[in-house]
Amino acid sequence: LSCDRPGKARHPCQGPRPGRRSYLKNAPLLLLDEPTAHLDPATEAEVIESLRRLAIGRTVILASHSAAMRDFGGRRLDLRQGRIMSVPARGVA
Repeated sequence: LSCDRPGKARHPCQGPRPGRRSYLKNAPLLLLDEPTAHLDPATEAEVIESLRRLAIGRTVILASHSAAMRDFGGRRLDLRQGRIMSVPARGVA
C-alpha cells in the first residue's frame, strides 16, 4: 500500500494505517474499525481490494460509514443507535 513506506513521513491526509498487523499475522478473525477513514477515493479503493484478498478464508467484522465498503461482500447488518435496522439481501454471500 502506498501509505506503508517505512522510514517515510506520511502526509496527514492519509489517515491511519488500516490493520497493518493483520497483514503480518495469519489471524482467523479480523476486526476492522473504519479501515478506510480519511482516505482519498483512489487509496480507499486500493485498501478495499487489499482487504478483500486478506479476508479470504477468514471471518471479518468490519465497521464503516464508507459507501464504498458496502460492496465489500459477505453478510451485512445495518445498525443505527446500536439496533439492527436491516439485513440487506444484497450483502449476503
